[in-house]
Amino acid sequence: MEEQKISFWKRICISVKNVEKYQILAGESIKKSIVYLLKIMIIFSLVVSLALTIRFGNVVTNLKNFIEQNIEEINYKDNKLNVVAKENLTYYIDEVSTKIIINTGELTAEQQAEYAESLKYEFNGIMLLKDKVIIKNQMTNIPSAYNYSDIAEQYEIGTINKQDIIEKLSGKNQYTLCFVFFIVMTIYLFIIYFSSVLMDALVLAILGYITCSILKIKLKPSALYNIAIYALTLPIILNAIYMIINIFTGFTVKYFQVMYTAISYIYVISSILIILNKHTAEIVYLSIIFPLKISYTLLHLSIFDLLKLSKLFNFAVSSSYTKSDISLFW
Repeated sequence: MEEQKISFWKRICISVKNVEKYQILAGESIKKSIVYLLKIMIIFSLVVSLALTIRFGNVVTNLKNFIEQNIEEINYKDNKLNVVAKENLTYYIDEVSTKIIINTGELTAEQQAEYAESLKYEFNGIMLLKDKVIIKNQMTNIPSAYNYSDIAEQYEIGTINKQDIIEKLSGKNQYTLCFVFFIVMTIYLFIIYFSSVLMDALVLAILGYITCSILKIKLKPSALYNIAIYALTLPIILNAIYMIINIFTGFTVKYFQVMYTAISYIYVISSILIILNKHTAEIVYLSIIFPLKISYTLLHLSIFDLLKLSKLFNFAVSSSYTKSDISLFW
């Protein structure tokens, strides 16, 4: 049977609004479903990366303004950093929930440990010392230290001053920085979320198989996996919207992941029940309603109609015939 040609955007509409048409999508090859998922995750990655890049651009601008207004002098030479600030050397950047501590003076081991300990309770943290930087991000609770000598060797850095940093964060350099950030984030998000969604679809397919076993429906594993992929369409769209809102406002939904899974599972169950109802309706029609219709028709045939039917049957049995031959009798 030849598969119907359905456009990408129509597939999205069917996935979200027309669960009763999932039977068409379920009958397609897994390759088509994977290609569909690939496209929608590319769009997802581009949209979310764009939102992240806009926020990153604002952070870069604020950082440049912060350096211009609060830092009097920045000098990096011979793997040593010297920063002279106008006020307190502890700052907080709200846009990225990051605490920055700058102290390039001579510190004892106890003082460095105390600073590092203070970063553990921050969402993100950066501590700039004389000979190293300590970074703590949201992925880990353990601050990591990086020596300037290793960073300078890896990126071939010689000397840096305040004006160099401001120039790197201004004009065309800022746009280049944002563009590189956008590309990197797009690739990163696509790899992470595409692999994650593939696993989500597998879990949904397994849940669908369990549901089919309970309802005593025999669906192919490929059909269940297709249904699972399309069932994830609305959750993926909602996830993109949620991430964008979170990026710009910080708004969070505590049980969003539970809602994400629940919506997709509802789509899977709904499509299976619709397929079951259609299958049951076909069986009822073929076994009960259709024979009743035939009986009703035969009962209301006139004698003349029965004679024509008899002549057609005898003709079909006794000789070869074409459609035009049959039409002669009706």
